[in-house]
Amino acid sequence: TDLLFLVSLDLTCNQISKIQLKHFTSLKILKLALNPLSFKLDLNMFPNIDTVDLFGTDIKHSGQIPNTIRELITTNFKLAKSLDTPKIKYFRGNKFGYSDNIGVRRSM
Repeated sequence: TDLLFLVSLDLTCNQISKIQLKHFTSLKILKLALNPLSFKLDLNMFPNIDTVDLFGTDIKHSGQIPNTIRELITTNFKLAKSLDTPKIKYFRGNKFGYSDNIGVRRSM
């Protein structure tokens, strides 16, 4: 199956050391955080990408950051410095947490 309608892919904390990503045209959220991954990733292969979490990986981005990107999270200082845009969130250290809401919240 081609997963044509895949919108969110969260593989955080799965001890994945190798992955082969395909051209997912509908993908908006990609989270690969806290996996022992080291490779070059071209985010332009995801035309609708909005959020990318590379925290705790050694993934490097090749090419320009797509205009669709709202947030890219990384612990890679060289990556953050080379791209130098407020869309890049650089964090030092090995622990990090945040809350993520998708959709409409009707009440608290």
